[in-house]
Amino acid sequence: MKYVSTILIVLYSFCSIAQNSFFVQANASGGLTGTTGKISYDNLDVVWAKPVAKIATVDGELLLGYQHNNWTFTIGISYLQTGYKEHYEYFEFWTTEVENTERFYHVLLPVTVSRKFRFNERSFFSPALGGAFSYNYALKETGKQNDENNVFHSYNNNISKAQFDYNFQRESIWGIIQATFGYVLNTRMDITAGPEVQYMITGIEKPTGAYNGHHQNMRNYALLLNAGAIWHFKKAEKQRSGK
Repeated sequence: MKYVSTILIVLYSFCSIAQNSFFVQANASGGLTGTTGKISYDNLDVVWAKPVAKIATVDGELLLGYQHNNWTFTIGISYLQTGYKEHYEYFEFWTTEVENTERFYHVLLPVTVSRKFRFNERSFFSPALGGAFSYNYALKETGKQNDENNVFHSYNNNISKAQFDYNFQRESIWGIIQATFGYVLNTRMDITAGPEVQYMITGIEKPTGAYNGHHQNMRNYALLLNAGAIWHFKKAEKQRSGK
């Protein structure tokens, strides 16, 4: 009975610490995405090609965090879209103009470390650095191009699993930079907002692939504006208020 009591006391103490230190966070983001890689049209007789353009993107994530004094560690899961738009004209049997958007879909496991700086009792700033592992699970192409009669036709295609695996990597490593501003609503909840950059450190394209022209050293990125909420567990307010 003595040992059972000791174990129960230890478990209760652990739970108290966890409640005092852990939180959950949900974020939704929107912004722009592009690629720093080069897209070569050497296999086409290109008439002209515009620079690769950014497109709109979205991100959503659910995080579990641990706070110790003013330092915070988070880990979680997120959904992200990246991609770019290309616009070019080439001649084969007729002059063909192509507007094509490539949109990649990723599931990320992000990890970040941040430091909290307080402006006052309710407002704070929390810059963060981190990284993520992603599973790149799909690619969709949308756009339009003209036929020999100069009639434009739209398309909206998900490339096949075999085609994706031949041309692109399924896994990628990312870097993350965040600049989050927060406001304490009450003893349990904070609201947050701020910019974030996610950059693909390892390229997504395979050097042995040959897909829609040649993708060279593709590293996609997302420029995001986050908005979210943090829910602290039962005793978090005591640690945050210094009691």
